[in-house]
Amino acid sequence: MATDACIFKQENSYLKTRLSKVVDGNTGKEFIDLAEHYQNQFVLKDEFIDDLKQDVNKLIQFLKKEEYGNSISFRKLEASQKRLRNEMESLEKVLHC
Repeated sequence: MATDACIFKQENSYLKTRLSKVVDGNTGKEFIDLAEHYQNQFVLKDEFIDDLKQDVNKLIQFLKKEEYGNSISFRKLEASQKRLRNEMESLEKVLHC
């Protein structure tokens, strides 16, 4: 996950840089509005990736300190994994569209 997150963030950074270069040569209002929209999308993707990385790290810490024989811990673990799986699927859809 960490490697994939780094790749996605690098790609986002590259796209933001390319966008800024394109904006440098175009000053039309419609173009600037559209560029701003894409910039906002890139920022949202970065935030989503950061949140997902934080959730994964929390799960790792949980796994390090919890006992697996505890049924409450198992339910918390199962719920966390399911939520992370859904978040990762959402991220994949957003980044590949």
